[in-house]
Amino acid sequence: MSERATASDSGSPFVRVFQGGEELLANFALAAMVMLPLAEIAFRPILAGGIPGSIPFVQHLTLWVGFLGASLAARDGKLIALATASFIPDGRIRHATQVFAAFVGATVSMILAAGAYDLMLLDRADGTVIAAGVPVWMAQLVLPVSFAAIGLRLVWRASPGWAGRAAAAVGLLVGVWLGGTAGILEAVPLWPLISLVLVAAVLGAPIFTVLGGAAVLLYMGDGDLPVLVSIETYALSIQPHLPAIPLFTLAGFILAAGKASERLLRVFRAAVGWIPGGTAIVCAVLCAFFTVFTGGSGVTILALGGLLFPALLKDGYRERFSLGMLTASGSL
Repeated sequence: MSERATASDSGSPFVRVFQGGEELLANFALAAMVMLPLAEIAFRPILAGGIPGSIPFVQHLTLWVGFLGASLAARDGKLIALATASFIPDGRIRHATQVFAAFVGATVSMILAAGAYDLMLLDRADGTVIAAGVPVWMAQLVLPVSFAAIGLRLVWRASPGWAGRAAAAVGLLVGVWLGGTAGILEAVPLWPLISLVLVAAVLGAPIFTVLGGAAVLLYMGDGDLPVLVSIETYALSIQPHLPAIPLFTLAGFILAAGKASERLLRVFRAAVGWIPGGTAIVCAVLCAFFTVFTGGSGVTILALGGLLFPALLKDGYRERFSLGMLTASGSL
């Protein structure tokens, strides 16, 4: 989408209010993830057994943080995708490939949204609760809403013109039709459909299009419903170890905002900077040290890359070497 179209869309009062509410909800979910474990620690000596349901609530807040984050990433065009589409020259061909990639992405998103909606209805009928009387279906509501929002945003960003958006929007209707029709792909050869998904990923469709699309197509080819994919997605998203990922990421941003990376660089330079090749050693050790506290290589590169990369170049290291070393060191 063109910068002018993006600026015009973001200038709408309704859009600004909606985006602000979406960001507020995501921030509230993340804040609640942080506060609940702290409150559990504080109140456990007072309340026998701690705060009722704090652990399952944190697990379901992780679900909200993850899927609201995906929706926000789709809004800003930051869903993870292959870079191969950037090699296509600007022009009609590239525009057509963007529309096609958005079409496939919207189709997959709406199939997954339909499956998530069915899951929500099933748990609502069963009356399953998280804790303290809060029903599970209310937590699962984020799944169909987020998938639908991602599909709509892929369509919106497919083209600056309404013709391209309309073509991509057909994928929304196809996805609703496929996701809501039982047995429609049973005994149908799936390799053409999976091939389309793979081609769309090469042309710029988000990576989840390949993973989610291939999974749901294979399930539907066996006569199963998309809800089975949603059941597995939900089960994986509320695993007890997953809340550590966004919390580690938050810790990394706090450390970066507090200039901890600069102070750590001075400490390690004073310790080993005098050794031949000391700058490279400092970078490797500092990245490994920082990753221990943040838990994620991406956060380490984000927090330290802008500081360490110029330092390496200043000391005469080649650009390719510097980029490779920082990427490898951040993954330690």
